[in-house]
Amino acid sequence: MGEENVEALPREDGSAEDGEHGVADPPEARPEEYDAKAKGLPRLQPDRSMGQSKLSVAGAGYIKLKMPVNPVPDLQFLTFKSWWTEFNTKRYMEICFDMSTELFQIILDKEVRHLDKDQIYCPEKESLAGVVGKDTKIMSMRLHEKLSHNQHAESMRRAHLTCWDLHVGAKLNILGKPTTLLQANLETGQWLDYQAAKLTTISNALEEQLLKYESAHQIPKQLRTHTIIGRGKPPPGSADLRSLLKRAGMLKDRLSRYRPIVANGIMAYL
Repeated sequence: MGEENVEALPREDGSAEDGEHGVADPPEARPEEYDAKAKGLPRLQPDRSMGQSKLSVAGAGYIKLKMPVNPVPDLQFLTFKSWWTEFNTKRYMEICFDMSTELFQIILDKEVRHLDKDQIYCPEKESLAGVVGKDTKIMSMRLHEKLSHNQHAESMRRAHLTCWDLHVGAKLNILGKPTTLLQANLETGQWLDYQAAKLTTISNALEEQLLKYESAHQIPKQLRTHTIIGRGKPPPGSADLRSLLKRAGMLKDRLSRYRPIVANGIMAYL
């Protein structure tokens, strides 16, 4: 039997090392490396044909998945807004995350709206313009604490927050103040929804294969597919990518007990 040239499994953007936008995929999401040539196993080659609607396994490890298409492949910054009200004044903060440097740019008082004009312009009252006036500040920093979804301790074990920790509804510690990301711009929402759809497709494919070896009752509840009825469509960019990554990694570990080649092949779509 002749030797084959075994290449690294390609990622979705065609590279074998880093993820999209130059951001390396988190370690827990990467498939385990293995030497297919030494073990005499067939080479894995994900087929990204959009005409394939379901997972198929032809032989050992050959898989096909219909994956979503990235609507914003050149996106570099994830941009969110947050706001709060004090002294009848609504203050807006902009949070930008650079996916190439993994630095946050925080813009305080990007916009200020006075809800009670009398506290500034009424001649019969003492003006509070000096207290509630606009005071824009721009800062660049790394953030380390995610306070939402029981992820605080986990976030502190990592070096700093990354794009996988950000979504609409996430609560972060910014300058000592718990700050909720309330809104994402259009491109950020599209990128987050694309990543969520990709991770969900991978997780569902892993679960489908795992059900061939374990019953639904054996799979932990948090790893099974859930259908939420009556909640309506969630806002763009609200999916928690970190939780989806964790689910995919745990399903991959369980499937690897039975079919490690299939599990690695599915995870190669990340």
